[in-house]
Amino acid sequence: MRGGGIQRGSREDEARRSKHRSERSERGAQQAARVLAAGALAVFVVAPRSAIYKRAAGALKEFTAATTVTYKSATSLRSVASTTTPPPLLRRSRSPPRSGRRGRRRSRR
Repeated sequence: MRGGGIQRGSREDEARRSKHRSERSERGAQQAARVLAAGALAVFVVAPRSAIYKRAAGALKEFTAATTVTYKSATSLRSVASTTTPPPLLRRSRSPPRSGRRGRRRSRR
């Protein structure tokens, strides 16, 4: 028997082994995020951010053009809808009250 150490097959030992196993299976960005320091990440992020921003700005320009077309078609539909009368609402006719004990509950005192 060992004294004071972690026994073989204990939960702590299994957690330590699975951690090392996951570190071996990490690829690319997962490993880079774990290994690189915060200063290195700050230098790395500057160039892609500007490229992504340019691409996003172009996509936003196209997207806003598409929404104006949609807005125009929505306003033309709105003007058509306002000139037509809405269909009447159908109501369920009320039936006469039932006689007897059905449908009514009396409170017990």
